[in-house]
Amino acid sequence: MKSAGILLPALLLMMMVVSCSGGSSPASPDVTPDLTSDHSSRTVSGGGERINWGMWDIHIDRESGVAEVVPERGPNFMANVVNFLHPPISPVNLLTVQIDGGQSDLVNGYIVCDVTIRHPFPGTKFAGFDVMGIVLDSYDSTTFESDPDISVSLQPGTLIQNPDGYTRWWNQQEFTTTGTLLGYIEGPLANHTFDAMNTLNGFKYFCDELESEQEFDLTPELRGFFSSEDPGVNTRRYELQFPTDPNLKFYFKYAISASWVAPYEDAEAPFVQDDYPISANMAEAYRINVFDNGSTAYFENESTYGGDLDLFVDVWDWQFDGSLSNVQDEYLEITIESPTLFPDPIIIDLVDASVDVTNTTKISVPVYIADVTPTDIVNQHLLVTVKSANIDTYEPQIPGLTGYDYPSGPLAAYGIFEATITSIGPQNTAPVADASATEPTSGDAPLDVNFDPSLSYDTDGTIVLYEWDFDGDGTYDWSGPNPDVVMHTYEEGTHHPVLRVTDNDDATDTDEIEIQAGCYSSPGWRTFRHDNMRTGRTSTFGPVTNNVKFTWDECAGSAIMSGITIDSQNRALFRANDGNVYCVDTDGMTAWSYYVGGTWDYTTPSIGNDESVYVGGTTGVLYKFDSEGNYEWEQNYGLGAIGGGIAIQEDDTIVFTTHGGWLVKTFPDGSVDWTFSTGSTMPDGPSIGNDGTIYVANHGGRVYAVDQDGGQVWMTQVGYNEMSSTPSLGPNAMYIGDWGGNVYCLEYDDGGIKWQTFLSSASISSFAAVDCSGHIYIGSRDDNLYCLDQETGDVIWNYLTCGDIGTMSPVLDGNGHVYTGSYCGWFYCLDAITGDLVWDYDTGIGGSTAMYCKSPALADDGTIITGSNAGILFAWQDE
Repeated sequence: MKSAGILLPALLLMMMVVSCSGGSSPASPDVTPDLTSDHSSRTVSGGGERINWGMWDIHIDRESGVAEVVPERGPNFMANVVNFLHPPISPVNLLTVQIDGGQSDLVNGYIVCDVTIRHPFPGTKFAGFDVMGIVLDSYDSTTFESDPDISVSLQPGTLIQNPDGYTRWWNQQEFTTTGTLLGYIEGPLANHTFDAMNTLNGFKYFCDELESEQEFDLTPELRGFFSSEDPGVNTRRYELQFPTDPNLKFYFKYAISASWVAPYEDAEAPFVQDDYPISANMAEAYRINVFDNGSTAYFENESTYGGDLDLFVDVWDWQFDGSLSNVQDEYLEITIESPTLFPDPIIIDLVDASVDVTNTTKISVPVYIADVTPTDIVNQHLLVTVKSANIDTYEPQIPGLTGYDYPSGPLAAYGIFEATITSIGPQNTAPVADASATEPTSGDAPLDVNFDPSLSYDTDGTIVLYEWDFDGDGTYDWSGPNPDVVMHTYEEGTHHPVLRVTDNDDATDTDEIEIQAGCYSSPGWRTFRHDNMRTGRTSTFGPVTNNVKFTWDECAGSAIMSGITIDSQNRALFRANDGNVYCVDTDGMTAWSYYVGGTWDYTTPSIGNDESVYVGGTTGVLYKFDSEGNYEWEQNYGLGAIGGGIAIQEDDTIVFTTHGGWLVKTFPDGSVDWTFSTGSTMPDGPSIGNDGTIYVANHGGRVYAVDQDGGQVWMTQVGYNEMSSTPSLGPNAMYIGDWGGNVYCLEYDDGGIKWQTFLSSASISSFAAVDCSGHIYIGSRDDNLYCLDQETGDVIWNYLTCGDIGTMSPVLDGNGHVYTGSYCGWFYCLDAITGDLVWDYDTGIGGSTAMYCKSPALADDGTIITGSNAGILFAWQDE
């Protein structure tokens, strides 16, 4: 059971004080400074500045939790105890141990206690630096391979669980010369059977800067100072682990070690750090820490372990004062070893060390150790030794005294750290399937496709199986152990074959690609002219009768000049010249509207991947709304009116054109990625090919191809007539008309003119619709709708309407019908192959521009919808 906390005063304190700078009496430090008053002067010696502030036997009763503190003393050495026996510096106030019963577990040998030290010379110049409370234990030891004279207890068989560091000072094994000043002499009250097993012992660091439970992380300028001024008290928390054997007492020896030299001659009380030379701090590097930098070491069981250690070893040295080139020169070498993780000590290459830019007393050294061999998840220790480059031994330097059996060893600082070991080893990384080398991915049907998996890879193994599901139905039609190229033929349509690869650990990955044979088009009508290729084509079947589903006239009198788009609810979205963007539902009711301003506006709304709505206009502002018309943001680019169709790409980036002649690409939030100038008005937006190439045309008769980074791929001066449309992209080429009555076919690779067809002297402002049977459909102001051959440009048929087909661009359904309107106010459905009339409808709207709407749209429910110059929306659907 856990005991309650007990405050235990020291029973008797005998101070063993050693003069570091000469001293005529072993009973009291020499107060005569050997330094000048010049504060830049300093001395650095070996152990000569180390003083023992006290040494005790400490016993803790296993059952009661009562601690007994016994001072060490010997008949051949008497300290000047007079100062310590008179109030207020009586033994009861010099050392106290407060056991935290709530945190301790006596049954299992775990004790948490606070040790409080009062300065032995209050109010004097004998301030302490680098004061250590050292625990000497009798546990079994582990010997350093790099130095056989060094032994230490490691967890779980160690006494102090939370050391600030490790030191060789004041331990039983090395200070053994009986009867000498530094002999390890036990007083008559001491436990004479105790045999400390370790050369290296853990300590807690006492200074004014640290609270009881504070991490050992100090400000270098404060130098670990233990002031002799009131109150001159510091407390540190110890976590001690003892054997669980109920027959053993909890017992250890305890020493307090300090560093000291006299202050400068001109210093006056109260004394502070700057009153003492840098040599008041101990010469050894005072602090070490090891940081994990992403180690991969693991231990699953006795046969499954390994990985690498990726570390930074940080070392601080307060004695660095800038007299050397940098603090790195203070160190002879840094050694790291481990009883379990790797076989031999490693001397760290200091060439890679870096000096901290904010703390010139600190260096940081990267350490990478491959293929470690942990034996467990816990208790995998790293033993670090940092040796001084300037002092060869840590033995005390006592001028004028000879004949003593001093200990000897390199002046060094030590640290012991537990490596980070995970319980799960590195998992197999799945292979990566990559079908992108497959070609061609589009073309006329039937289409022969060469399926190529060669770009697939596995980072930590090998791919042992390649499989193809040619029709995407979940059944794999071909498999083999090698990345062979396999051919498969597709009929007309869009197909989604899947590649699956399997590695030697049975992990798999898949990659789906799209194959478009012919020019099959998906349902939906989310942007101007159905898609970013501006094909004007859908696979949905349109009406074969002129049955009016509804008319909508909420903006009557304000022309609907924009094209129509359809959202996932089959609602129609469009701009009107009253400055509003509208959404009309399938019953012909307004779902929502929003005023954005502008007149004579034909910018068509586009619907994003998340159903957001984007719309621009003559004000030059781009707006974003959610699917229900709630405002999200707007951006004014100052580049002129935003015209035509806005392209929303798969990555949610936005591409549009302006009347100022600018092609603009933005990020999803509307901020500009880049702009590209063609120098002339571009009223009708961009087209974007399957490979991401962007195509635009301007009033100067030029067509441009631009890549996704805003770089020009090519430019073709098609003619010198204005162009009021954007190229419509087909399977093998693109098509566009001009105001001179010409229709052009351009090559994708270089913009070369494949053919040119003159229809009449009347201008062409209509977009071309591109079908899957080798035809394009385009309207002319000569009142005709034309069907042309995609390969030759030959006119296959033409249909004479009752008036000008100006900006009204034809659309194609999936059942072989083409729809268009005429400025005379009539709307037509024709057979796309023969050009024969299927049905027509007189809207009753007169005037020369009655059907100015840039493009009808076909909803997935089979409704064809168009706007008019009278501000009336018309919808037809079969009953």
